[in-house]
Amino acid sequence: QMLPIIISKYIEDEDYEALQMCTAFRIFLVSEAKRLNKEEKKAQKRNIDEVVVGVKSGKYHSLSPSRSLVPGMSISTKKLIENIKLLCVKSDIIEYVLPRLLLHPNRGPLKFFTAKICLLEVNLSEILRQKELTVLKSLVWELGGDDLEHDRKEEVYGASANFSNFARKDVLLALAKGVLLKSDSGSTPASKHDSIDSTSGLPSIKSAASWVAPNFMYLLVNIVLYKWHTKSNRERFQSIKCLKEMLRFLPSQDSPRYMPQIMSAVNNAMTSPSSPSDLLDSDYFSKLCLVAVTTLFDFIKIVTSHDSTEVGENLVSIVVTLYPLFDTTDDSTFRGQRFAKEKAAEMLEWLASGKGGDKLPPFFNEIPFLPSARELQPVRIILEKKGVSLDDMKLLHKENYLEKNESDYVLQAKFYSRMNILSDLVASHESKSVRKVVLEHMTDLIKANRSFFQNLVEYEELASMHFLTVVHDPFSSDRDDVGDKSVGSSSYMASVVAQESCVNGGFVTNLLRRLLSRCVDESDRDLKDVLASCLGEIGAIDPNRLGREISSCQIESELQGSKDNEWRLSHPPWKGHLDRYQLRLLSRHLVTSLKSSPTILDQHKISFGIQELLKLLNESGSSNYGRAEDGAKKERADKSTKSSMSQWLREKLEEADVLNVVEPFWTTNYKQADTAAAKSPPFFLKSNSYYAWLSSFSRFLISRSISNKNSIWRSFFYACRSAIRSNAGISAAEFLFPLLILDAVCFGNSHDETIVVRELVSSLTFDTVGSEAICSMNMREREKAANSVFTLIDLLRKWVDQEIEDRYRESRRRKRAANVDLESCTSAWPADIVLSKIRRLLDQIPLSLCASAASRVGMNARALQFLEIDSRSQIASSAISNAKKNTASYHDSKFLKSCHIDGIDLQLTKKLLGQL
Repeated sequence: QMLPIIISKYIEDEDYEALQMCTAFRIFLVSEAKRLNKEEKKAQKRNIDEVVVGVKSGKYHSLSPSRSLVPGMSISTKKLIENIKLLCVKSDIIEYVLPRLLLHPNRGPLKFFTAKICLLEVNLSEILRQKELTVLKSLVWELGGDDLEHDRKEEVYGASANFSNFARKDVLLALAKGVLLKSDSGSTPASKHDSIDSTSGLPSIKSAASWVAPNFMYLLVNIVLYKWHTKSNRERFQSIKCLKEMLRFLPSQDSPRYMPQIMSAVNNAMTSPSSPSDLLDSDYFSKLCLVAVTTLFDFIKIVTSHDSTEVGENLVSIVVTLYPLFDTTDDSTFRGQRFAKEKAAEMLEWLASGKGGDKLPPFFNEIPFLPSARELQPVRIILEKKGVSLDDMKLLHKENYLEKNESDYVLQAKFYSRMNILSDLVASHESKSVRKVVLEHMTDLIKANRSFFQNLVEYEELASMHFLTVVHDPFSSDRDDVGDKSVGSSSYMASVVAQESCVNGGFVTNLLRRLLSRCVDESDRDLKDVLASCLGEIGAIDPNRLGREISSCQIESELQGSKDNEWRLSHPPWKGHLDRYQLRLLSRHLVTSLKSSPTILDQHKISFGIQELLKLLNESGSSNYGRAEDGAKKERADKSTKSSMSQWLREKLEEADVLNVVEPFWTTNYKQADTAAAKSPPFFLKSNSYYAWLSSFSRFLISRSISNKNSIWRSFFYACRSAIRSNAGISAAEFLFPLLILDAVCFGNSHDETIVVRELVSSLTFDTVGSEAICSMNMREREKAANSVFTLIDLLRKWVDQEIEDRYRESRRRKRAANVDLESCTSAWPADIVLSKIRRLLDQIPLSLCASAASRVGMNARALQFLEIDSRSQIASSAISNAKKNTASYHDSKFLKSCHIDGIDLQLTKKLLGQL
């Protein structure tokens, strides 16, 4: 790690003698390491425990006086010079040295490097083109250093803790030098020195933009976003300042595509510190907020200069990101925090006034609320003049803000709409600081409008119909609005809430489920206190008044799993197109996971999966859906350049309403270096959480699939190898889990099948046998694991039963040949083999074990179901076996009418019935 720094220092000082000594010493160390390695091997052969370090006596006495440039080493001058050149152009050395040479104000070190060290034999232009991104990243990183000549005092991390020794103008000049150096003009190295020295007269910003703009996404990800949460305070501060300076080179027409990444960077910067060390350095955080808001304002100006509607469509996320600055519970007195508030208010005032475009003010109607800070009062006044009326103050202070022609029913409708938006933010926003402010506002809103919230509970109760013995007449007290279906009337609100209750389970149900889910997920103590306050304002609600029952499974999955099971049940792999599964995973899981990713690293993992699935879908869409042959050829030709997305894929993404989210990833170039090998089984016994088990097990199955040429969907699975290793991608892993199991069982060898069976059985085994069966998961995590296995078993069994029934009906109608399923013809999954493999797998998982596991995790009804199926299967198999021996006894048998249960755990059955 120190060698590049040392070599760079010697080159900058033009100290060739020091380079000679450094190179010779490195050669000596390498030769000694080789000699010691040989000595150790000899010692191992002779069974010698110790190696004698040193040389034979008298070895150097016989040597003639050396004329080497390095005392004590017999190395020729020619060889030493060649080794100096090879050392200086090594990959890790040149990546550090070249940016320093470009940043140096004089041309001497660069000329020394090419003429003295490389002897004019090295083409610097070619080296720079090979190391272009690494060198560019190093130079742009220096743009974020403190520059006391240009930065305000509040934008400087600290005069005594500057990152960089380079002024910003010197960095711009270095970028201009790099642009000139990497251009292949055919000039000799000597002539390039003079041309580089003449760059002082070039427009540095324009030259730097020609290098930075094409690589903006690479720089944004690797300098600003990558490993944000592991960076120190200094590195975070410099990262945001780098982004601020990079915006100077961003063309306005390209700016909209970077909106999600830049908003994510600003969100990260605005998230309040949670570690004690960060809390002690609150002055740093206030400065970081100021730089982040300034960066966001600069970016918005760039985007609006091209298309103001792009900012309008993202105005909600922009305003919500600024909420933590105006937190009324934060009494920070730091200058940076105060300036950040003023800058944020200036930005909102600029947007509200229409200076960025006349189309922007109406978009303020969509924001959830505007904090009641004094800095934002001018914004409210401007919006009122523009005809934009925010309802948050009316709902919080009805007696002061209620208009004469505005009834309580109108405010009830606005309250319902406002609470819906706030509920979505609590469930989906990645910043805990934003969630805290939103929860505080929601608490105040419920407190100020208890009657409105009570009405929502009553409307949902009417729709749920759980109190069958009570007759409600919700409109009997209404005088003028009986039968009135206008917006804001009581009957209209009741119908709206009833409709939502039928479709989604009701607003109050969803709100409680989301708040309870946050109670499970949140780790910040202050945020948990705010959640408790909000639940306290809601109060106790009879479950029978809710649209649907709230269970622990719903708190985790938001009913996504049940919808997936219904869809997968009607799409067995041998009857469904591959791209339908790919579209389902992309639109229903990866997009949601991308929005809810808690860290930048999780976002990158999900983004990589989206990028790879888009490639697969674009390739398979033409052939599977009968596209014209010439069109397919054209798309394959365009594949290498990624010029445009196929029309088929664009239509499918538009139907799924995810085109705007995933389209930017069509042009990304994420790459994953699979350096770490997948872990070896067993997985369940080594895992301490459900996520760790599912992630490691799925990754192993994917690695087995991609190495198996018989696997049909291996490319599909391999594209998701990164997403399943993300906490946010847990739903994607659950969606793929049955397919991965089926792929391993059907196309893998007997060893793969054995591993699968052992893992599934281990997840259902609660008894400890020695030390090997001890699992470190707590009961809550084990419940999730058991439920995933039960879901897998149910799905596989239903696939088999449905296929058998379909075949039986076809044979009964004797139209099987005429009604061949076209989808099954296009599928490469062999249906008969898959069915037999499923039966074999299910037979190896005892139903008694499933029943025992279900009872241990509290699923008593499911445990009884397993016991009943086990008993019936044993009775039926016994009767059929007897019937084969004696046909007459089979006809006389009354086993179908029998009420006895044999061959199962009666004590467990009694216990379960008692608990039910």
